[in-house]
Amino acid sequence: MFKQIRPKIVLPLIAISVSAALLSPSAAIAVDAPTSSEETLMTNDGDLSVIQSDGKWAREYANEMLMQFPKLETNPYAVLVQFSEDALANEINELLDEIDAGVVEHFSDSNIYLLETVRGNVNAKNYLTESEIVEFVEFDRVLRSENISNDPRVGELWGLSGPHGIEASTAWQISSSADEVVVAVIDSGVDVSHPDLSDVIWINQNEIPENGIDDDGNGYIDDMNGWDFTTNDNLPDDGNGHGTHVAGTIAAIRNNSIGVAGVSSNVKIMALRFLDDSGNGYTNNAI
Repeated sequence: MFKQIRPKIVLPLIAISVSAALLSPSAAIAVDAPTSSEETLMTNDGDLSVIQSDGKWAREYANEMLMQFPKLETNPYAVLVQFSEDALANEINELLDEIDAGVVEHFSDSNIYLLETVRGNVNAKNYLTESEIVEFVEFDRVLRSENISNDPRVGELWGLSGPHGIEASTAWQISSSADEVVVAVIDSGVDVSHPDLSDVIWINQNEIPENGIDDDGNGYIDDMNGWDFTTNDNLPDDGNGHGTHVAGTIAAIRNNSIGVAGVSSNVKIMALRFLDDSGNGYTNNAI
């Protein structure tokens, strides 16, 4: 077991609006550039360390590829791996060295590693599958907003009331004093200035805005309303519209003569963007 590279945001409730349906793998893209760096990810006992990559290929170049080729089905420069519990650091290092791979990030909740594999994701997956110290290896697949719902009337919010509804209006009458809950919308971002949402956007009270310092020590600088994992910055603006739609379904302000009415009372929306303007995003950024 290895410690995570970067702290995560802990939330009382998380709304994930993407489908993780399996997609077919993309063709391998081979390059000659090395991937590992001198930096290392230390094990818990501190005895040995695991080869680490800066993620330039797995993140930056992969995002550029996805914008250029929106029908891409997997991250061409990365795979997701879980090592066996008894795997030793030197064994993992030997395995990574054999395929010129490195650890970009460790997701501790699931004990999954994002590996940068600049010599091709297909070759890396095939090789890692044969290793005795690998529990499983999977492509870093592209998730798409268009796969979430094909209901042509999904935007009408008909499910709030009526014969097929959840009787939201009845709940509203008794939920005005409910405790506030932060809901993270993991999607294409949120229009935080939208008149039907601006008053329900989460504000990080432990962060001083625009001072360039990670005041709360969570690994994200000036994350006032959330984070954009497609560009790794603190501006999770919605270039697609889907995330804003989802946020509105959850918490659009009621009785303001604007737009729609959200389901929940006393909710703040945290915007976490992993889908790009075309509505496409990698699994590792969703994690």
